[in-house]
Amino acid sequence: MIKLLSMVLAFAVSLLVGCGGSSAIDLNRVSEIATDAMQAMSNRADINDGDKAIEALRKEFELKLNSSRPLVYPESYIAVTSEADGSFKGFNDTDNNHTQSAEEEELFKIEIDAENNRVLASNPSGSETAESPFSGMMTGMLMGMMMGNLMGRQRSAGVNPASRKTNVQRPARNASRSAPSARSRAGSGSHARGK
Repeated sequence: MIKLLSMVLAFAVSLLVGCGGSSAIDLNRVSEIATDAMQAMSNRADINDGDKAIEALRKEFELKLNSSRPLVYPESYIAVTSEADGSFKGFNDTDNNHTQSAEEEELFKIEIDAENNRVLASNPSGSETAESPFSGMMTGMLMGMMMGNLMGRQRSAGVNPASRKTNVQRPARNASRSAPSARSRAGSGSHARGK
């Protein structure tokens, strides 16, 4: 029994050391939830100020992160802050005060790349980045104000998310599907292509 317990403890310690003591967060899900929050904001007509729009987006994103099932980060509540450079930072808010203390770990950073119509989610070191497209939702005065405000903050801080590459692979939608055959790629030869 003691041998089994010591093996389990050794495995847990090696897991913590191997992971840097933190739980990995699914950056693909984080970027998709950020895109969903932006979509929810595009339908709001009650905000008429860029800074208020950014704060409303921050709250919406935080709400969606913590209410998604399964939880994005089950260890604690995720607080989101809007940064001076137009990005959003998420951290594990263990004391629920929306202020990051020394022991509360940064989990991710969100940047809006308006030039390429995508939301970028990266880990704190920037070594992993995932993206989610948002084309088609850039409608309405509120979205225009919000995007203008974010882009202005990015320019002021000298940030250019358009130059960032993603390196987190998205899982295949349907891994059991095989590649299309030459016949299926050829199409029907409709009149639109001039037969």
